[in-house]
Amino acid sequence: MIRKLVIITAAVTWCIAPLKADTVLLNEITSLESELQRINTERERNHLELQREQKEFGEYAKRVEQRKTSYNDAIDSLREQTHITAGKRDSLLSAVTGIETAIRQQELLQNSIRRQLIASCSGLLKIIEELPPAVRGQTNNTLQHLRSELESGRVGNAEAFQRYVSIVARAEDHSFEIDVSEADSPIQQIRGTVHRIRIGNFFEAVADPKGQRIALWTGYDNKGEVQWLISDDPDMAAGIIEAVKIRMGQAVPSFVEIPFGTEEKE
Repeated sequence: MIRKLVIITAAVTWCIAPLKADTVLLNEITSLESELQRINTERERNHLELQREQKEFGEYAKRVEQRKTSYNDAIDSLREQTHITAGKRDSLLSAVTGIETAIRQQELLQNSIRRQLIASCSGLLKIIEELPPAVRGQTNNTLQHLRSELESGRVGNAEAFQRYVSIVARAEDHSFEIDVSEADSPIQQIRGTVHRIRIGNFFEAVADPKGQRIALWTGYDNKGEVQWLISDDPDMAAGIIEAVKIRMGQAVPSFVEIPFGTEEKE
């Protein structure tokens, strides 16, 4: 019985083995057919892509040729214009040379004017140094700044001249003005807010608000420091205060004695 089973099993195995071999072969054939189909599809797509690229390249080559023709025409036109321009160049160069000469002459003239303006500023500064303290500082700074800009070339001659004329006109106005104020004291001997008066370019005085002390401007020393004549004179101080109030519209107009040329009192 056992022997029969062995024989039957062997027979079944022998029959199944060929069937498995056929199945594997069939699968291989199917796979190869699929690969061939994929390859054919890819080849067809590549062929179509190549045709499209060849068409695009042909169109591109045609456009390049058209551009080349256009460029050649433009080059020929430029050459013709160059010949025409060359004929005018000599006359233009002559005109440019004349303009450059005129510009150099103008620059020399402008430099001369600039030097004259600088010299004028320096001369005016010497005059301003003698003005009363109330106007000396501001005018001096304005003129110093203008001269500095002229020396460095940061301002044109026309603008500098206008500014110089304005400074001169303002300095002349100072000589006819009566200027009054209530401001901080400019001197150490009188503290706090003071009454200050300037008449033209020759008189300036300061009085303390209590009317006890007065300071008269007398000029400048060798170092340019302001010189004041201090006097504890209530009458003179009262006169200065009254003059300031009248000028400011705080008192009824009246004759006030101003201490011109008064000497110091002990």
